[in-house]
Amino acid sequence: MLSQIAKASLRSEILIDFNCYVDTEFGLIKLIKDKYLDKDIFNLEKLNQSNQSIILSLIDRKEINPLYLFANDNISKKDLDDYYREFMTDEYVNVLKRSVLTDLNTLFDLFKSESGIHVTFLCDSPIEKEYLKVKANIDESDIVLYKQENIDFAQYTTYYFKFVTDQVNEYLFPYKTYYFSKYKLNFTEDHDIIRPDIINKIMYKHGEVEIIDLYNKSLLKGVQENAQES
Repeated sequence: MLSQIAKASLRSEILIDFNCYVDTEFGLIKLIKDKYLDKDIFNLEKLNQSNQSIILSLIDRKEINPLYLFANDNISKKDLDDYYREFMTDEYVNVLKRSVLTDLNTLFDLFKSESGIHVTFLCDSPIEKEYLKVKANIDESDIVLYKQENIDFAQYTTYYFKFVTDQVNEYLFPYKTYYFSKYKLNFTEDHDIIRPDIINKIMYKHGEVEIIDLYNKSLLKGVQENAQES
């Protein structure tokens, strides 16, 4: 009996946000290269990079909208924000078709081999849920829909998010661990993590903050091959 209790206490319940696991930003840029290569809006030279270089650019960017990286200088940020919303709404299925799994895919395989670890994926829409089932071979029982299911999000011990945004506030509970990606826009020029308001709340609740690479930069050639197959 005591051994069962001890074993249960060591169980880790992990929640991974969809965008931490699936690189939809890369999928968006691939879609633009395939269908929306308008030289009046986009810098063709910047778009005509290898898949590896595009992902490295996305990792090193400082602003949330990835279109800023590849647009001509005369296009306003307001217009690019409008384009971004339209692409991620009207063309989201085609964005997903061109998206790739980040290296959390490898980590997930390791998690599956550990009996004391259970992983759940957090999706914003049924489209994302279907993508994980088909493309990533994730069991439906391991996927939850944000704000569409009656889920107690405090049950998880560890949370993975790509960016430090207001979304994280909805998952702040005592004694939890939070992983954020090593994307540059998560950090200040002094290399401190942004949004000290959120980080302070985590610390106040006796939580931990960790940083994780979503890609092994030395192995990004594999991403090129995967992207070409999609």
